Amino acid sequence: MTMRGEANGDTGWLRQQLDRQYGRWEIRSRSRNTGTSGGLYHPLHLIWPTSGKRLQDGEYDWVEYSNPDAQCLQAFLHYPSSPSDKKERRERCPVDMTQWHNFAFEWTPAGVAGYVDGVEWFRLSGGAGSDRGDIQDMPSGHLNIQLDNFTGSSGLRPAVFEVDWVRVYS
Repeated sequence: MTMRGEANGDTGWLRQQLDRQYGRWEIRSRSRNTGTSGGLYHPLHLIWPTSGKRLQDGEYDWVEYSNPDAQCLQAFLHYPSSPSDKKERRERCPVDMTQWHNFAFEWTPAGVAGYVDGVEWFRLSGGAGSDRGDIQDMPSGHLNIQLDNFTGSSGLRPAVFEVDWVRVYS
């Protein structure tokens, strides 16, 4: 699959129809800018809550970066039951996001973990407080693959986000 981000802001996203609590998602992907100037697209793989209510149920952005030519990988893991949007940020450098990599995300009752090319790069569990629930307590969610436009309707740097395969496990 190839998602294209155009200079005029046209882009895309893909939503998995399977909602679930817990599982493992694996994706082989890469991205790159195809233009030389303009605002940057934002590639990501995430688990979005079935309810659509991120502050209530959490959100797991387990592959996220703000430049298709990025040399670092980031994750933003949002706690459920967090009106103030408490989240954990993780970063791994260097990772050349223009090259093919295998990414995985595991979500179990015990916690959440992320992998790049078979190597664990984050693991979180618990963390409940007066302003949030435990990180792993999203009631249910589904995979989204997105090439986000946070810049507007013109003046973007064209880019592509390619996905070779996706695997989902219970």
